Amino acid sequence: MNGKDKLREIGKQKFFLPADLIIYAVILLLIAAFTLYAVYNDEGAGTGFEVYYKQEMLFSASLGEDARYLFYIDGRQGRYKRVFADENAEGYGDYNLIEVAGGRVRVSSSDCRTGQCVASGWRNSGVIECRAHGMYIKIVGTLGGDA
Repeated sequence: MNGKDKLREIGKQKFFLPADLIIYAVILLLIAAFTLYAVYNDEGAGTGFEVYYKQEMLFSASLGEDARYLFYIDGRQGRYKRVFADENAEGYGDYNLIEVAGGRVRVSSSDCRTGQCVASGWRNSGVIECRAHGMYIKIVGTLGGDA
């Protein structure tokens, strides 16, 4: 068999048989199903959150009540206050504006240099961390417990 005959034989071969396509389709459907489950599963969702500053809990609140909180550093002390829609963080240094809505929490704005906490987005489980300010938000199953 010369080179041309070999090329013709290779060209005649089927690379995907119908059974192969079915297997690939099933694998893609399983991947899509697991991805959707991971994204939209609220089973691990918390009911509250705790705000820590330098490893000490500063305050806790419910995810069930829509609210805004201002975390800020005053000297060497972490402080917080509840703020309303028309208030902002003007005049505060080293701050994180924490927003709660629809059973989720996020840091909506911050003056930290990395912006990692703001980039975390809305969360209903896990942790949101602002290393620059030494602050993190831990979402818990009940106030005072893990989710």
